[in-house]
Amino acid sequence: MKCAVVEYNYCHDETLPTLVYLLNNLGISVDVYASRRAIRNNPFAYTTGLSFSLRQCDGVFFKLRSDRFHFRHYDFLILNSLEPKAILERVADIQVPILGVMHNGNLIRTDPDYASFFGESGRKPLVLAGHISDFLSGTTVARWVSPVLLGQVKPTKSDNLDQVRLCVQGNLEFERRNYECLLDAIEQLIVDGVRKLKVMIIGRNGTNDGLIFREQIRKRNLVSFFEFSKGELPYKNYYEFIAKANFLLPLVDTTSSHYRPYFLDKVTTSVLVSIGMCVIPIIHEQLADLYGIKSESVTYEDGELPDALKRAFSTDRDTLEKLHSGLASKREALLSESIDNMRETLRDLGLIPKEEQRQL
Repeated sequence: MKCAVVEYNYCHDETLPTLVYLLNNLGISVDVYASRRAIRNNPFAYTTGLSFSLRQCDGVFFKLRSDRFHFRHYDFLILNSLEPKAILERVADIQVPILGVMHNGNLIRTDPDYASFFGESGRKPLVLAGHISDFLSGTTVARWVSPVLLGQVKPTKSDNLDQVRLCVQGNLEFERRNYECLLDAIEQLIVDGVRKLKVMIIGRNGTNDGLIFREQIRKRNLVSFFEFSKGELPYKNYYEFIAKANFLLPLVDTTSSHYRPYFLDKVTTSVLVSIGMCVIPIIHEQLADLYGIKSESVTYEDGELPDALKRAFSTDRDTLEKLHSGLASKREALLSESIDNMRETLRDLGLIPKEEQRQL
């Protein structure tokens, strides 16, 4: 059986290695189609042992033919993202079965175009976390796969917590994370005498919010405690930056309605990176509970981030090692269950016989 995994956009390509891994484990041949920009950034930089071919989907020769023509010989397609809505129109006449990864699960419930797309036979949604599957359970069956296969990135952090590196990853946008609580927390730590720390802001930060955030840092005299990556990074550099961190901060809490979707129908990429790279998260307790990692995290409630940081900084080495091991075990468990969920979704489409056993 042969599958095309397609990502038309310049984003969400961090999911591609996990999809290839799951399909490889089911004995399925894989071709990955991505934009030249995504190929250049190379989400497979640290993955090994995967079997796939990599092809452009935005080159001149690809555009000479319809997508229906290009994908006509595949047994099924996985569309790694279905936004913007123009993608629905682009793939409307493709005749092979389609799995569509929904990064905003609520669209299936609220947008008739997405509901109609998945209402046709031979089409099924995939989501990226169990809570999204639960959220959609009254509307449709949307099984989850967890994109936590990022590759073997050697940690370069120091085990000496006398100098702590904190990581905040992702595009710097205030609607995504509570950056104000971060500034308040760092300011409080400095007042309390904790000064040997560095906050690494990793990802696109040249946004309007990024410029405002830099000015807020300057006004609070915190410039020496922050380090910014230079815009969009290739995945190799991106993961190398994160590998320097002792702790990772998702900065998602319940203080704003902007963050509510991350508790319902969207994933928090920071959590997936934390699990995938075994970087201990300092995370809101409800979010940790949602992903089943409370025992592998340093948790806090709204307004309690300064205390959580102090607890993290004072954690002994043996406890830190247990947290790292717990995250590694969680990653393997999620990947194992993701293989099962992918298999069941393919069975729903009639692509795998009901009685077929798992292939390793």
